[in-house]
Amino acid sequence: MTLYIIVAFALFAVCNAFSTINFKKGNSVLNEHSRIQPSDPSYDDVNPSGGQLLSEEEQTTNIPNFSLLGLLSPAEDCKADQMGASALAYIGDVVYELLVRSKIVWPELRTADLQTKVVSLVRAEYQAELLARLKEDFPLTQNELNVLRRGRNGSGRGNRRNAAAYNDATSFETLLGYVYITSHQQNDDRCAMLLNWVYKNLEEM
Repeated sequence: MTLYIIVAFALFAVCNAFSTINFKKGNSVLNEHSRIQPSDPSYDDVNPSGGQLLSEEEQTTNIPNFSLLGLLSPAEDCKADQMGASALAYIGDVVYELLVRSKIVWPELRTADLQTKVVSLVRAEYQAELLARLKEDFPLTQNELNVLRRGRNGSGRGNRRNAAAYNDATSFETLLGYVYITSHQQNDDRCAMLLNWVYKNLEEM
């Protein structure tokens, strides 16, 4: 029994010694870090954890400063002439639906009525009719007519009830996507002109 008591006291002494050593080491590290004050030149540049801290000026200048249209457009090096019709229509579909929703969201409607109205204006048959009037009333350039043909040819046949309307709708969205991208890159108002025409002709047919 006496042997067990002696061993227990020995273990307690060893553990107590290690705790004291670790406590002193911890205080030493804290004291070392506490010597770096905000007034020290190194304080703004060095993070005690090893990372690099940016100055207030660097933090401000590193924040991207894009326009709203720039944020909602593909990269500047995006080449619309080299994009496939489906990719252009992918963008054009969003542009057109945002225009439609923006027009009808006020005066406010019930959500169900709002959705019904949106669906009636974005369906393929309606876009096909809109495209037919666009060709008659809006002066399209030869390049834009070529984009329309690309969109129609790239839409695919598929197994649809009204393939002709679907092809025309895809062609229409391809044109919107193309003009949306190129107008931003060339800093012209062609997209605004086209969307103004669409906006004024919505629901008039």
